[in-house]
Amino acid sequence: MALENVFLAILNYLSANLEMAINYAFLALIMIILIVFISKNKKKVSVEKFLWYFIYFVMYRTKRGLKLIDNIAKNHKRTVKVFAVSGVIAGFIGMGFITVFFVKGFIDFLLSALNLLPSYVSPMALVLPFPVKGAVFVPPIYWILSIIVLAVFHEGAHGIVARRNKIKLHSTGFAILGIIAPILPAAFVEPDEKNLQKKSAWQQIEMYSAGPFANIILFGIFFLLFSLISAYILAPMNVAYQPMANLMYTYDSVEFVDYFEKDYSPAYLNSIPVNATYVRINGLPIFDSGKNNFESILSGSKPGDVIALESENGSVYNVVLSVHPQVLKSNPQDASQGPGFLGVTLRYSGEEFSFGSAFKDIAVKFMMGLFFWLALLNIGVGLFNLLPMGPLDGGRILLTTFTKFFGEEKGKKINKAVTWVLFVMFLLLLLSSFM
Repeated sequence: MALENVFLAILNYLSANLEMAINYAFLALIMIILIVFISKNKKKVSVEKFLWYFIYFVMYRTKRGLKLIDNIAKNHKRTVKVFAVSGVIAGFIGMGFITVFFVKGFIDFLLSALNLLPSYVSPMALVLPFPVKGAVFVPPIYWILSIIVLAVFHEGAHGIVARRNKIKLHSTGFAILGIIAPILPAAFVEPDEKNLQKKSAWQQIEMYSAGPFANIILFGIFFLLFSLISAYILAPMNVAYQPMANLMYTYDSVEFVDYFEKDYSPAYLNSIPVNATYVRINGLPIFDSGKNNFESILSGSKPGDVIALESENGSVYNVVLSVHPQVLKSNPQDASQGPGFLGVTLRYSGEEFSFGSAFKDIAVKFMMGLFFWLALLNIGVGLFNLLPMGPLDGGRILLTTFTKFFGEEKGKKINKAVTWVLFVMFLLLLLSSFM
């Protein structure tokens, strides 16, 4: 009887969370496929053991893909060269950006630990296909597909630029990170290290920069696709996609949650009700054909302007906007400049949207979710790989640069010191994301 109750509880949960059940079924299927593939290709597989049976890397080497890489490098020399040079420029800019971002996050962490910073959010977090406190949850379908796409293009770019610079490649392949079971796929290309070291520092840096630069380009492509669907399919219907919930919402009103800066708040001083919903501003709908009239009118206003707010029960409230308190305190001479200040905290209201077709709902949500996570994970992985730390692409770029200007021995020492400092910061920031 107890077993029957457990079984019924599982069925009830799965029926109430059908989308998540499909996601985890997909993840389980991928794991089974990987286990079967590894079992059937033992001779081409090597295992790098860290904590054996718990954490390990399975590496499958092959010659497949080398001919395609050679053909692209040979037949598109000029394009690949432009890509490689652009990648170096983007690589150094990205390395500077992610290092400053990283160090600032660590300083904020220290200030927070000393109670000198009122609020702190870790600048980094793991990205996982299951919900864990402190990690960013990505639905397993999007997680697997995004990892495959970004890894293939990242490593493919390394390989193409390597062959353009006549650097030999031993093999291509894919690796699988195992945490008990194999769960995280990744692609790789394997250059001949001796041949690589004979090339100029610039050629080496071109190869190291190519992978992160490919991810940055992919970010631009997928973010553009996501934005185009949002702007030309969803926005005209007042629909917005919420990536973290994988939902489409149609917004039609704004809810005032509370007053903000009561001493200065025109809403508070004029008794504009909070915990109330407003559907029109200055006679216009809050949302109209994808345009947020509420935000547009307020951002274009000036202190002293009068706005009319109509609540959902038909009541109309006129309020004179004031100067934002921060402007008043920091720069009172420019107090007449906009935008005007209403003095409320708010959220937009609506309901889950449907096209009226289950197939179309699923298709649009799937595309939007896939493009969003492809964009986010590509920029995240691309920039993280540019962190000048150890075996990451950024670390290799920095090591090559240091050895070029300071000599091999001194360059390695400086690079090792930078790596250890950043690695300790990385571990502390990662731990802080779970606190």
